[in-house]
Amino acid sequence: MAHPLHSARLKLAWATRHINTLNSEIGLFVEAHAKRVVEKVDPKQTGGYLYEVEWPDTPADWSLILGDIAHNLRSALDHVAWEVRKLAGPPPPDRLYFPIYVDPCSYRAERHNWGFKPEHERLFRQFQPYQRGNAADSHPLRLLNKLSNIDKHQVVHTAVLSLENLPAKPFRIVEEDPETGERKSSYGPPEYPAKEIEVRVTVGAFGSGYDGALEPEVYAKGDFPITVEIREPGTILHEQRVLPLVRDCRTLVDDVIAVFFPIFG
Repeated sequence: MAHPLHSARLKLAWATRHINTLNSEIGLFVEAHAKRVVEKVDPKQTGGYLYEVEWPDTPADWSLILGDIAHNLRSALDHVAWEVRKLAGPPPPDRLYFPIYVDPCSYRAERHNWGFKPEHERLFRQFQPYQRGNAADSHPLRLLNKLSNIDKHQVVHTAVLSLENLPAKPFRIVEEDPETGERKSSYGPPEYPAKEIEVRVTVGAFGSGYDGALEPEVYAKGDFPITVEIREPGTILHEQRVLPLVRDCRTLVDDVIAVFFPIFG
């Protein structure tokens, strides 16, 4: 006979396959389009550098693959809860989910309704996002739950290209005097790890500054690392990097299965 958590493992394996597919597709896409990236920098807008990047549209399939990953990882957790509840004796309720709570009071108020054995309920408790205190919203299971619910009930996720680990300012700026042609260089912090970046400054081309003077328009082309993130303003998923997110979720689901696996003998 198959182990009771065999179906949870199948779901995990299928999600892993999708993660590998997404990783491969993102790598090929970034490699093919990296040379089309232009960074526009406004050195006055925020007191630092504002990067406005012209990206190609990402394939719609990425959003669907991301939804499949979330569905299978969340389903794997629910299969665990179903099998564990069956050990308590009476048939489990039709709508039984793996509990995921950011509020300990809500968890304590509802845990008696699930019907788990006390020794098993303690295992569920150790994986609750609220165990991280103020960082509960960033817990992988909290993010996975949100990822799955939005995909199932609202919209497919929007995945976009973005810059990773933005610098405070470019390492090297080369400015050319429009009248004399003289070129002057200024440097960013020495700890900046990227390659040397050359910037062209066009004086008076950007717009009015605070003192009424025209601001320079700055273009930068450089070897910036590129990532893929979720673009959903107003949600906890906004600007989450896709591959690290799904890998963290997958790792934690694997941990859950490993913890519950021995209780079945």
